[in-house]
Amino acid sequence: MTTETNTDPNAIQPDDMQAAWDAELALRNNPDPTQVASDEAEVKTATETPATTKTEVDPVEARFAAVEAANQRLQEQLTREQGRTSALQKKLDTGLAAAKTAAEAPTKAAQEAAIEDPEEWKQLQADFPEWASAV
Repeated sequence: MTTETNTDPNAIQPDDMQAAWDAELALRNNPDPTQVASDEAEVKTATETPATTKTEVDPVEARFAAVEAANQRLQEQLTREQGRTSALQKKLDTGLAAAKTAAEAPTKAAQEAAIEDPEEWKQLQADFPEWASAV
């Protein structure tokens, strides 16, 4: 897995993105009534002033959009890694089950010795019922 390094000194760093994300999430989950009131006042003044041109970008909105995009990429990466982990776990479980089955089967020498004596064959089948049903 490779990590991306950003050489741009003005780029948003992962810690900054996480802090901004946490702050926005906290505001959305627990809005301050005084903040809501000031937001409503800002909405009124925003509707009264002429609309900004498309070339003007609010830095806070741009930063929030960058944080949102980074969060989305991290969520997608997490989903991919969970899928890979699940596939590896399935392979591991299959291998462990095969090893357990192989360990529970009688040895080749025990099978050959039991073939000679019917009493030993019955005992071998009683000791390894899963193997006996397969044979």
